[in-house]
Amino acid sequence: LSQISPKARLPFIKHLSKIEPEKFDQQMKTLLSPSNSQQPALRLGYFTGEFGPFHKGHLNVAEQGLQNGLDFVFLLPTPHVANDPKVKNFYRPEWQERIAFSQAGSASHPNVMVFPRTSKGYKFVGRKGALWSVIDDLEARLLPEKPMTHLMGGDSFYRVLDRNLIEKYPRSRIVVERFGVPSLSHTGPYPDIKFVDSGLNQMVSATEALQKLAIGLDANEFHSDVKRLVEKTPRYVKHLEHTRKSYEGMKQNLAMLENKERTGVAI
Repeated sequence: LSQISPKARLPFIKHLSKIEPEKFDQQMKTLLSPSNSQQPALRLGYFTGEFGPFHKGHLNVAEQGLQNGLDFVFLLPTPHVANDPKVKNFYRPEWQERIAFSQAGSASHPNVMVFPRTSKGYKFVGRKGALWSVIDDLEARLLPEKPMTHLMGGDSFYRVLDRNLIEKYPRSRIVVERFGVPSLSHTGPYPDIKFVDSGLNQMVSATEALQKLAIGLDANEFHSDVKRLVEKTPRYVKHLEHTRKSYEGMKQNLAMLENKERTGVAI
């Protein structure tokens, strides 16, 4: 590896994900360390999110990061607790399920992969909260001294901004906006944050895609492998069935209203 330039080492990264996670860290450090000071180091990014389920809009964010200077993007599904009584959405998938969605949705992309956790999970989980825990774990396990870029969707960025966490956890960031680049007048002076346009002409929504899937429409927002996983996931099976019944109920109510308007009699 010492004779191979950092860029030429990129194809090895996804290959390493197939080995034991405990060996992954050391092998990655070898890959990421330039063989001499004349070679430019790889610029790594990480994209945090719930990814429940991972869809093409998420992959677009990773691709925008690659088009704006990153060489490789790690996906970090955040480990919140789906069974927490404070979480009202019963259909929110488990962490392992969201990891599987993310792996399936990014499998064909050579420069995007889910960052593997060790058999003990993430070292810092519970200390700072899910989002910052997985970031700390990634940075500590690879090269702590190596600057990495936090890749975010615009919606996530503004939630973090509202909670005053941008200053608390300063990092180089790329924020991918869904509908054009915002004026920085309302986001403040952040020289380490680059705002870029997603290039999408419409919003990709997991909620809308799940609704399509429930009523038999083509949910092309999901990669085919992700779609198959969703249809086998117990929580989503219940969610899709609930949505399907609601849709059928709405159709029946609409038919009754139309009949009443036409005949004056409700069926």
